[in-house]
Amino acid sequence: MGPNPDMFIGTQTMEESQRQHIDQLLEKLWTGEISAEELRELREWTYRSDENDAYTRHFVQVAMAADIRMSRTQFDTDQAIVRFHQRCFQAQEKFSLPDQPQEGRLRRNWLYIAAAVVLVLVILVPWKAYRYGSDTVKKEFAQFRFTAPNGSKVTMALPDGSMVTLNAGSSLVCSQGFGITNREMILHGEGQFKVAHRQDLPFTVKTRELVAHDIGTEFILTNYDEDPTARLVLMDGIVSLNNLVAHTSSIAKEKGECLVLDKHTGEMTRTLTTIAAGQAGHMDILSFENKPLGSIAHELQRYYGVRIIVSKGVAGKRFYGYFNRQHDSIDDIFRDLSSTGQFSYRKDKDNIYYLSK
Repeated sequence: MGPNPDMFIGTQTMEESQRQHIDQLLEKLWTGEISAEELRELREWTYRSDENDAYTRHFVQVAMAADIRMSRTQFDTDQAIVRFHQRCFQAQEKFSLPDQPQEGRLRRNWLYIAAAVVLVLVILVPWKAYRYGSDTVKKEFAQFRFTAPNGSKVTMALPDGSMVTLNAGSSLVCSQGFGITNREMILHGEGQFKVAHRQDLPFTVKTRELVAHDIGTEFILTNYDEDPTARLVLMDGIVSLNNLVAHTSSIAKEKGECLVLDKHTGEMTRTLTTIAAGQAGHMDILSFENKPLGSIAHELQRYYGVRIIVSKGVAGKRFYGYFNRQHDSIDDIFRDLSSTGQFSYRKDKDNIYYLSK
């Protein structure tokens, strides 16, 4: 007597029902609507098998890749979405996908996008990784890296509901388990973080010299590798800060409070910003206080995405100034600073700026 076909039908229905339930939990996680009990359920299901772990990571991976958006002045979002969807549906022909009910249309779309993203990742994983074994390959897949090129900003929504804006010349790295097993990331450059409250998973941003810990607030953390200082500006809430140079800790709890670290000495200074918190939050404010022209030029290269050549004779000249990238062009800045008579500037046909006496 052969097996009863109804047994297989019932099993298949149960598996489909469970997978649809997991999809709902993942969507709630992504929108920030998941409850503590639902999060525990999702974690338990994720850790139950390698297949479940891969499915969850896959969802987070694709969701983060699809949710990044750049400023329209630097990136045509609508056209990018069209191109991305075209590539995703073309990839459908290369992957065998299970049939889904009509109400699973959204999930089918996610699977199509997932197929395209996986294909891209497989191509981009360095060939050397295979020589170092499967552990190295897993590390390549275990992290996301987001970058804001010079002259642009990138804004993204994280799986836990937090929002991050990366300033020009910055990068952010986090694991695919972000929002599920941890909320830790590594920052190079400058980022504004608006953190969703999660008592069970504190939010941590690591840089080379500073580590910021937060459970639900808004702040800006700046630490470009080439800069002599690093700083944190508190927009709202409370942030604890670990000084990895002097091995001390500080707490910022007053709106507009600014903690500045001297990377060489490890000394931390505390001030209240003269810039309104709302303005500082745009990361478009350029404030020069007795700053050498050479350092100013370096910052302007980063923020405006141009090349600037400064002669030795004027590189040490110091200036005060306050500008807003939303309103002031780089020509406006050079015109105002050069009006002091301490230097002159010109721009060649390749849009390279030369600063000299």
